[in-house]
Amino acid sequence: MSQPPPWNQPQPWNQPPPWGHQPAGPPPRADGGGVPLLVLGLVTALLGLLGAFLPNYSYGDGIGSYSPLLQSINGDTFFQAAGLALLAGVVLLVVGALLQRRRVGVGTGLLLVGAGIVLQAGGGQLLGLLQAAVDPRLSSGIAVGGVLLVLAGATAVATVVVGLLRLARLR
Repeated sequence: MSQPPPWNQPQPWNQPPPWGHQPAGPPPRADGGGVPLLVLGLVTALLGLLGAFLPNYSYGDGIGSYSPLLQSINGDTFFQAAGLALLAGVVLLVVGALLQRRRVGVGTGLLLVGAGIVLQAGGGQLLGLLQAAVDPRLSSGIAVGGVLLVLAGATAVATVVVGLLRLARLR
């Protein structure tokens, strides 16, 4: 028979690990910084904001122009309440872009929602352009706000892709 180990000597399971003592809690996260997401979010917000206010379409024969927030017909300007959704998307983009560096999940989630709203507006603008290119009877032409809104939709796609990749790296 073998003898039991002496109880007053240190046992191997009581030894500290060879790599040293680690502090309690989760390890510090090496964050990528989120600078590309910050830049994409702010650029998308700026393009969306300009596209919301500047005329997107100009009606033929100088009748007027249309933007998501304002419509001008024969010198009269009307407020468009539907453009408030685009402004909400712009606000979500700015808040998410600034917040995603501190609170990655919350900020990136806000960025994704805001980019989705701007993408919907930019995609609708792009579909309107394609419809005008196919049907020559349409007498409206694109204005500078429409181009900016299509660009905002394109940067919103990039924002969504980069945001989803960043969220996937968190897991």
